[in-house]
Amino acid sequence: VNVSDVKLRFYYLFLTKGLSISPKESYEIYRSLREMMIEPKDIVKVTYQNVDSVVVGTGQSAVLGVKVLDQFRNPVSGERVVVSVDPGGAVVNPSETYTDLEGNAYATFQSNIAGDYRVSFTCPDHPELGAVVYNVSVRAVGGG
Repeated sequence: VNVSDVKLRFYYLFLTKGLSISPKESYEIYRSLREMMIEPKDIVKVTYQNVDSVVVGTGQSAVLGVKVLDQFRNPVSGERVVVSVDPGGAVVNPSETYTDLEGNAYATFQSNIAGDYRVSFTCPDHPELGAVVYNVSVRAVGGG
């Protein structure tokens, strides 16, 4: 059997009849169990994967993104991702986000100041993953 692009996930939560817990408590139990089973193990680029530097004009923007993967290379949803830019003079929005159902998190970079910038994506709850860094070069755009 040849199978590709298949995503299979099983989550089980067994509650005993008569156990009085609220839906919120039930969700917290589920989330705790899920976190014990699925551990983020990698963070990788999902945009501009094959370029050394992203080039944009002043005032233009670029959407940058990462994917968080578990130990089986499956996407991890709901993982907190922090995005920062160095040096100052540029903006990333949002600066904090969460991965979607596909494990992706995106931020938009923009600067009105020409120069070279480093945009870093990290998972603060899992510092062992390190950072994914995008090098962004902003070039002056002629003003007519």
